[in-house]
Amino acid sequence: MKGYRHDIVKLDSDARALITTYAHESANGWVQREIDALAADPNIAEILRTMSRYAQEGRFHNLDYLSNRIINDESPAHLWSELEGKIVGPRLMAGLPAGEAAAVFNATVATSIRNWISCYRMAWQQGLFGPEAGLRVSNLSIALDKSRPSAGA
Repeated sequence: MKGYRHDIVKLDSDARALITTYAHESANGWVQREIDALAADPNIAEILRTMSRYAQEGRFHNLDYLSNRIINDESPAHLWSELEGKIVGPRLMAGLPAGEAAAVFNATVATSIRNWISCYRMAWQQGLFGPEAGLRVSNLSIALDKSRPSAGA
């Protein structure tokens, strides 16, 4: 795990490859359906890339800029803005009010992240992470907004 550090993209890629390898062991093809749904998500790769960039460099991006250090990559905020433009840009051009566009963006990102978590949770629950994993699955929950509380809340 230490080799991954904050590289969410690499960790996800390797973990998803393992899940895919063992997906056939899950009941009723549930894990394979989750993997397929995640692969079809048009936004999750960019969301994970942005989160990974923030985790690796973004927290210090502005400090690096202020201290005149060489910055090799765009800020996570720029990546986030690009993602936002991809998701809601066409809607804004069609006349959707900015407040509604922000709500669409937030809901789209939250849904992608929920589905990403659901894929890992299902693989965990189905025992693809070992025989004791299913016993700990109740610990895998996250609340992305107040309207959908986590299982433990």
